[in-house]
Formats: sequence, C-alpha cells, structure tokens
Amino acid sequence: MQTINIFKENKNILVNSGCIILCGLFFYLDWITQLGYAAGAPYVIVVMLATALNAKNKVLIYAGLSTLLIMGLS
Repeated sequence: MQTINIFKENKNILVNSGCIILCGLFFYLDWITQLGYAAGAPYVIVVMLATALNAKNKVLIYAGLSTLLIMGLS
C-alpha cells in the first residue's frame, strides 16, 4: 500500500519533468532546423503525453508553453 501511495505522489513530478524536458528538446530541434520545415509539430507529443497520463489540469499550460516556444523563433 505504501508503494502505491509513493507512486501517486511522484506521478505529477514525473509527468511535469518529462514534459518540460521534451519541450526543451523540441525547442532545441526547432532552433537548429532551417526555416520552411514544420519543426513545431513535435510539440503535439507533449500535449498528448500530458493528456494520456491524466495530467489534464496541465494540458493548457503545456499547450501555451509550446505555442510560446514556437512563436519565439519566428
């Protein structure tokens, strides 16, 4: 029982850190990609990951962060 409780408490930390790391990785890939390519498309994976892992309260945050990172390069 204690192990299940620890996993539930750490799930939010794991989901958030994974999504932030992916956003950083996709931003780097977007930064080094030449203009004219759809390098912003992988940000959808972050939003889908947050949805699939039941972090529904964070989906809008990651969608907004992804949008800001995409617009920051243009």
